Amino acid sequence: MDTIDHQLLAALQDDARASYAELGRLVGLSAPAVAERVRRLEASGTIRGYHAEIDLKKAGYGLVAFIRLSAAPELATQLDRVAVAMPEVLEFHRVTGTEGFVVKIAARSIAHLEESIAKLLPYGMTTTSIVLSSPITWRRIEFAE
Repeated sequence: MDTIDHQLLAALQDDARASYAELGRLVGLSAPAVAERVRRLEASGTIRGYHAEIDLKKAGYGLVAFIRLSAAPELATQLDRVAVAMPEVLEFHRVTGTEGFVVKIAARSIAHLEESIAKLLPYGMTTTSIVLSSPITWRRIEFAE
């Protein structure tokens, strides 16, 4: 990746709906040249997708929580499948430490959160933290030149 790729990635993080012509004006390339660079970034997996940022509260999910889970290593594959099948799971991470998994949940209510925890309990002990506020929910990746 070169400086122009970094500029394109920065611009797409700010506005993923920007046209190739707009991006080209920002980086000094033609629209077809930008399209080819973006295609290469997609093909390499550097750009994995384009997503709408949803306000969870306005979408009916007023509760966000992190569930830390201590599970036996041999249950990891099963736990992966369970988490993938739960639509309320926003993120699922394998981490270091005594609690080997962290799950980010969007729930409609405390009862919904409790149902989500119940689905995970067969795999190990859970510790849950409800998010009170989120001063930073997303940040653009900066590229060192």
